[in-house]
Amino acid sequence: SVVAQSPKVGTHLKEGSTVNVVLSGGLPSVTVPSLATMTCPQAATALRDAHFKSACVPAQYDNTVAAGVLKEWTLGGETNPTKAPFGAVITLVPSAGHFPVPVPAIPTTYSFAQAQAALSAVGLGAAQATATSTTVPAGQVISTSPAANVSAPYGSTVTVTVSSGPPTVQVPNLFQDTVEIGRASCRERV
Repeated sequence: SVVAQSPKVGTHLKEGSTVNVVLSGGLPSVTVPSLATMTCPQAATALRDAHFKSACVPAQYDNTVAAGVLKEWTLGGETNPTKAPFGAVITLVPSAGHFPVPVPAIPTTYSFAQAQAALSAVGLGAAQATATSTTVPAGQVISTSPAANVSAPYGSTVTVTVSSGPPTVQVPNLFQDTVEIGRASCRERV
């Protein structure tokens, strides 16, 4: 668009004279403030103060940027621009935090300490629970919750169920019973 002309409007010139015009170069380029370490609302305020508009899109996983903090900001395919046209819309991309991780398979030969180390190696915590088992020796892992290969939020806690050994049963009173009655009574309890 023409933003100025010379001579000015209303001036009379001979036919064939030259009129000089100045065309707009578009909106002036303005410095985009650094938005690193900001959340979407904080960045929107900083951009508004610098005469920009903003649009916050859904969060994306990023293993290095904390959840809620901007992962990046973009304008027309350029990531983290330092200059942009006055009034431009800057797209804000917040981080959803670290990608979820699959729960590793924990062998039933592992102790709780070994399971805890395996979970810690992939960024998961461990909490111990106990249950009786007739097949897994006391002190060894029965299962995990979530189960192996199920994705869990990074840093979350996995429950590791450890065997306390076979269940106990109450011994019946066999005083003055015959051997046959005692055996039958014990079989009913087991």
